[in-house]
Amino acid sequence: MKILSFDWSNFWGSIGDAFVAGWEHFIEFWFSSESGATPYVVTFSIGLIFLAVSYLIAKLVLLIIKKALKLDTDFVKEKTIKRFFFNTLKAIIYILIVLVFLVILKVDLTGLSTIISSAILAIGIALQDIVGNFASGVIIVNTKLFVIGEYIDVGGLCEGTVEDVTFLNTHLKTVDGQQVTVPNKTITNSVIKNYSRNAVRRINVNLGVDYNTDIELAKKVLIELCKNDKRIMQDPAPQAVLTAFNEYSLNLSIRCYVPTTVYWTVLFDLNEKILYAFRENNISIAFPRVALSSPSGEAVLLEKKESKR
Repeated sequence: MKILSFDWSNFWGSIGDAFVAGWEHFIEFWFSSESGATPYVVTFSIGLIFLAVSYLIAKLVLLIIKKALKLDTDFVKEKTIKRFFFNTLKAIIYILIVLVFLVILKVDLTGLSTIISSAILAIGIALQDIVGNFASGVIIVNTKLFVIGEYIDVGGLCEGTVEDVTFLNTHLKTVDGQQVTVPNKTITNSVIKNYSRNAVRRINVNLGVDYNTDIELAKKVLIELCKNDKRIMQDPAPQAVLTAFNEYSLNLSIRCYVPTTVYWTVLFDLNEKILYAFRENNISIAFPRVALSSPSGEAVLLEKKESKR
């Protein structure tokens, strides 16, 4: 029987030759130069130095621009426009730095452009969303649908105070402190309610009273509450009107105007004052009732009995 043998000396020799060849290629790539060309290690070092210096210069330039935008000048006053402009400029500067860095490293960008061109079809929808969000951000800034600090409602999807408008998204802060990020394209395609834009807002308080209520007395009580609150505007004058006849109640509505900054405070205070004033004047707030009667026509009295255990 012939026993197969393995030549370990050739195996380890091949491994050694591979390491030697790899090391020679490494030295040749980084340190060798042909026809007086600069070794690639020098080129790479120059690229790293450029990247570090450019990053520091970009940070300094962006810091100067940011401080300049904070100044109250006639050139740009809206805080929303300032934020949008700064974020867009920041992205452009960093992209240019990376491209120049690749050029210094002698990276063949034609191949990169070919890859990007061939991938456009596959990522076309994503690119459309990005471009759409950027264009929508420009529309938001130019049309001034809202500015930073205003409270808005985005088509009933969400609402909050505008904190920032970037070139892709708008950031809102809700009343309970949550952060909401909304794509700019969603905002321009929605109905926007801006609760802060107008200096004055109208308060509507709707309530139902019993059918046996003295309506004139109830209206007088409501008007007096509005006249006695200095935060409520008297021009236009507050109104108390009968708005509807419901199954169980007469619907009254008190309507008055207040400065937007105190809207919620006045609304909550007015609700409380109405409750106390109605109690003082024996005006009952209506609620659903069910009347039962026996076959003989006599009213049936329902009493709640506690269960015995």
